[in-house]
Amino acid sequence: MANTINIENIWQEYRTSLKSFLQSKLNNKDDVEDILQEVLIKFYSKIHILNDL
Repeated sequence: MANTINIENIWQEYRTSLKSFLQSKLNNKDDVEDILQEVLIKFYSKIHILNDL
């Protein structure tokens, strides 16, 4: 499938911006990392929706 979305490329593109945003809102490094992990898990679990577009 030529239109398959590469999750690794997307994650690498947005991870730093997302992490910076979270750090600006939270004072706890562990919370930032936990939220980043949760976002990645959620994104990965929904990637099939984007692949179907």
